[in-house]
This record gives sequence, C-alpha cells and structure tokens, in this order.
Amino acid sequence: MASDTKNFDADDDFIKIAESEDTEFMEFPKEEDGSLLLTTVQTQFPNAIGIKYKGSSGAYRAIREADNVLVAPKGGWEDIVYIVTVSGTIRKRKTSVTEDAESTPLKQPKSSVDPFEKDLAVISIPFKLKSEELKEYFENNYGETAFCEIKTDRSTGKSRGFGFVRFKDAETAKEALEGEHYIMGRRVEVKLKKEKPMKLFIGRLPNGATNEDIDKHFSPYGEIKDIFIPQPFRNFAFLTFGSTEDGRACIRENHEMNGSRLNVMERNQDKNEGPRDDHGGGNRQGYNDRRNDRYSGPSHSMSHGGGVGYAPPSFQPQQLPMQNNMADELKSMLFQLLTK
Repeated sequence: MASDTKNFDADDDFIKIAESEDTEFMEFPKEEDGSLLLTTVQTQFPNAIGIKYKGSSGAYRAIREADNVLVAPKGGWEDIVYIVTVSGTIRKRKTSVTEDAESTPLKQPKSSVDPFEKDLAVISIPFKLKSEELKEYFENNYGETAFCEIKTDRSTGKSRGFGFVRFKDAETAKEALEGEHYIMGRRVEVKLKKEKPMKLFIGRLPNGATNEDIDKHFSPYGEIKDIFIPQPFRNFAFLTFGSTEDGRACIRENHEMNGSRLNVMERNQDKNEGPRDDHGGGNRQGYNDRRNDRYSGPSHSMSHGGGVGYAPPSFQPQQLPMQNNMADELKSMLFQLLTK
C-alpha cells in the first residue's frame, strides 16, 4: 500500500472528511503506514467512490485511488477537510426550497447494495473473546475484513455475546456465512443482518400527488414496500421502507416535491393519534378514532347548551319507562275508536 510518511506522527493519525462543504466533517483513522482505505470511508459514506480537496487554484483535485487505497497528495494529507465524491448518477442533496426541479437530489438506492457487502451478525460468541481475536479468526480463515466488533455492555464493558463483521469481498462473506465456526470450543453462528421495516408519515404533499410521484422521490433512499394515500386526498400519505436504516436516513434529509416542503416523520402506531400535517390531517386509517362509534346520529350544534338534537358521544338515547306507558295508552285508545 502507498505510504504517507511526510508530517505523519502518533498525534496526526486522523483525516478530516465531510459529505459536502456545508456539512460537519468526521475524522477517519489512517492505516499504520499513514494511508487511508476507501472502505474505511465507506463505513460512514456507503456511496463514496473517493475523496477530493480544493487546490491552490480553487478547483477541486481528486485523490488517487489504487486497490482500495487512497493515496495522499505529494505534500501529505495536511490539516484540511476532504470532500466525499460519489458516482455521476448521484447528486448532492440541497436543502433550499427554492432549487429548481433539475437540482433535485438523489441518493443511490440502498436496496441495490449486495447484502454480503453489509455487516453480518455474529452470535453465540464466547464472552471471553475480544474484538481483535474475532477479527483475527475471520481473517485467518476467510479473508480481509473492513470492520469487526463485539458489542459490549455500556455500564460494565463486558461482552454481550454477539457482534458484527463486514468483509471487504462479497464472495468471502458468502463463504463465512456458509461455513461452520468454532471458537474456544463453542459454535459461533454467522447470519445475514435482518432488516426491519419502517413506516413513515409524509405530510404537506402537493395537490394531486400520486403513488408514482412518491415512489420516484423516495425510492432512491431504499427499497419501498408500500405506499398508501388515503382518499379523499388530504395532502398526506404513508410510506413503508424495507429497512429501518433507510427510513432513518430519509428522515434526516429535507424533502421538496413540486415546490412543497414535505413533512417526513416516523409513523408511531402505538399512539391513538397519528401525526398531523399542516393541511388539517389528523386521525386517519391506521389510527384509532377518539369519537364514540356508538353515536352516529345527525350532526347538530355541539355547544354545551344542548341544542336541538344534541347528544354527547357517550350518551345513548333511550326511551324512559313513562314514555313507554304513554305510548301504550295512546295505542289502546286508538284501537278502541277504530273498533266502535
């Protein structure tokens, strides 16, 4: 691997990288020889294909990448912030609601990412095993890993008996998934990480928005399982992502559709009331209605003065015993008159 030896010491072992110029940077660790791996960057920016920086001319300069190694500039990495570069079909997300439709941001669909390039779950790990030892096991028996960690209890620091591993090569990950693993005399299982669906509420939809419009806007964030627009149209909809990770990434972004700033939030089905949007949307399908379903009489004045026909939701109109007796007497009198 290429080496960056200039200006490199124990106190200078991180490189600053940001997703864009207007976002906060993160610090990524260098390798022991001072280089930086592309897969290290991709742990936080999955769509990254490289990094760039502004040169003295004011133009961006790309960092050369060779065999997964990002090669430092001639002057060394220096204390500057590098910007992530992505493929040409992916555009940087813009937050301004005044941007035209041509600048609508897109992200590469996460559903297109090979599941073997993601983290694999490792369970039934011996409690004495350390993350370094687990990493050594997989690399000695299968191949190079990009990430390997055993989860620990925050309060005690002790192992929780499971962790995650990500291989640099999808074929290596498949071999590890199909293999049998015994560590410290204990059988360890490797499984694909389960994806949990996430339901979102989409408010402030522009008039006339369709399922196709919603799918076109949100599908770049991940696989969409379901879209539901209640009818009659009330400027909101419900959307289900196949992955919670994709759903949360979508919520963190700003969204605009046909000049309307969308309100995107997680749909909480544990509450009686659903989220409200600015167009008057309230309780809708999928949420419990607070009104008493037993009362279905005509709509009248609901003032506490008790106008004509007023009946509180909890009140069931009933015939009183005296009213029943009077009705029976009237029927009897009418019968007698008709039979004379």
